[in-house]
Amino acid sequence: MKIEIAETADELKTLLGKQKTSQKFLRVQALYLLKTGQVKTVTDLSNLLGKHRVTVQNWLKLYKKEGLQGLLQDRHSGGRKSSIPDWAIEELKKKVKEKKEFKTYGEIQQWFKEELGVDASYMAVYELVRYKLKAKVKSRKSRTDR
Repeated sequence: MKIEIAETADELKTLLGKQKTSQKFLRVQALYLLKTGQVKTVTDLSNLLGKHRVTVQNWLKLYKKEGLQGLLQDRHSGGRKSSIPDWAIEELKKKVKEKKEFKTYGEIQQWFKEELGVDASYMAVYELVRYKLKAKVKSRKSRTDR
């Protein structure tokens, strides 16, 4: 394995203590273990860290290409595209600001369909309202109403 680690072992050890996420900690730990000679191969390193060999290889490629800063940069894969277009989400935000109160997520789903022509699943509407917009519907039936 041919990799030049620019940072000293002491710098890496100090950096280990500053990491806020386990993912970043493992990445710095990988460099530290290589720098101090505790491991010689990617396979040994991946076994020690409990990560797949290809994952560790990708970390090392990233380090070679972008250095420590690139290795520790937060990256998001993007995930699946929302079935509800951004413009429709903006319209819903306007309704919420206007204090338009929806009683159920199904009512929001119906509003999307009838007013905006957007066909969205109940779960897509629920996740959008609950987690992305951090809003709740007006009311839920209490247990005594059931």
